[in-house]
Amino acid sequence: MNDRQEAEFLLSVLNEKKIEDVVCIDTSQNSSIANYVIICSCSSSVACRAVAGFVEEKAKNIIPLLRMDGEKSAEWIVLDFASVIVHVFIDEVRKFYNLEKLLEADKYKIN
Repeated sequence: MNDRQEAEFLLSVLNEKKIEDVVCIDTSQNSSIANYVIICSCSSSVACRAVAGFVEEKAKNIIPLLRMDGEKSAEWIVLDFASVIVHVFIDEVRKFYNLEKLLEADKYKIN
């Protein structure tokens, strides 16, 4: 499975869980950390834990999870699948950090 297919698979997992307001950003030209960043949000920390657990479970035999962090507070859980990183936020924290804006391509240009 290539990087794009991994991202599409993870998006389908989130869609299966009926998560709304999901964003997938292609960072392959701008970042050496991951080729795709997926951002989604939930209404509570309980929901964030449930979504992160669901993604981890669905992906476990398909895409190796390198690391998951943030489960304790569950305000921002990060699942690192190497070429794809999934961020699961509670709504307020997503708005505060605004990763979508941070990951705009022109932020990575070096003059």
